[in-house]
Amino acid sequence: MSVQVILDILQKQTEVYEQLLELAIQKTPVLVSNDVMQLNAILQQERKLVKRSEELEFSRMQHTNIFFANMRSHYRLGKLSELIKAVSNADDKVALSRCHRTLIELLDELKKKNDQNQQLIQQSLSFLDFSIQLLTDDPSDEYTYKHPQSLAYGKSQSFGLDIKR
Repeated sequence: MSVQVILDILQKQTEVYEQLLELAIQKTPVLVSNDVMQLNAILQQERKLVKRSEELEFSRMQHTNIFFANMRSHYRLGKLSELIKAVSNADDKVALSRCHRTLIELLDELKKKNDQNQQLIQQSLSFLDFSIQLLTDDPSDEYTYKHPQSLAYGKSQSFGLDIKR
């Protein structure tokens, strides 16, 4: 089995992760502007790319395992770092190392951007929860401190007015 097949898969994975990173970057202003329709469109594109990424990773692992089986090697996990160690051709080793480094950098950047977007979503949810609490709180509730052992604790104050009809 040629290492070139694995390099081709790695290049396709790089392209998919670059597209995912671009979508994550596009998602940030959409989250800030609360554009739900645009956010849904981005999420649909992300789902397709994540599925494609999973398919490519499965294929890469299969081809890596076949490579190791052909070498009669004891490596069976399909890790790229193990493949780099096992390859004897210097050009292939350099190409694999370059792809490995690029993928690590891309995934790190994607994780940072997704963390930032997750924080924006969390802040938005906190604000919505706060707004709902403001709208649903009973205005007759007292907001002054009363000692829990006092007789008036938990009772609303009527200001001494006796309303009779």
